[in-house]
Amino acid sequence: IVKNQGGSAQTIPVAAEYYPAPKEFNAPNQHDLVGVLDLNGDGRMELVLHETYYEGAATTVYTFDGGQVAQVLGAGCGV
Repeated sequence: IVKNQGGSAQTIPVAAEYYPAPKEFNAPNQHDLVGVLDLNGDGRMELVLHETYYEGAATTVYTFDGGQVAQVLGAGCGV
């Protein structure tokens, strides 16, 4: 999400991974934006992400309120 903060752009990550050090095995997640929809009818948009990872997948709904991103719904399966 990019938010206008006093005339400058502020980037707020919705879903991210950071790897400060290498690991023996690391299967990264992939996060794809599926839609921006008002799912609960409150007049504010929610973000729907489809996330895939090693041997699994999930779909997650996030809300954005000011500077906070919060997960409100999610479903997935995997090993």
